[in-house]
Amino acid sequence: MIDPWEVVMIGAVVLILLMWGPQKIPELAKSLGQAKHELERAGKGDREDRQKK
Repeated sequence: MIDPWEVVMIGAVVLILLMWGPQKIPELAKSLGQAKHELERAGKGDREDRQKK
């Protein structure tokens, strides 16, 4: 039996494919990865600043 969250995830993937097309997906994934990396770096800097005080 399919879980409700599985239906949501499948729907999200289909929606993304319809909105941007399969050619744009790698570019979007790269952008999301870069944003995640920047957020982690900023969080790490904040933690280091708090430890120094």
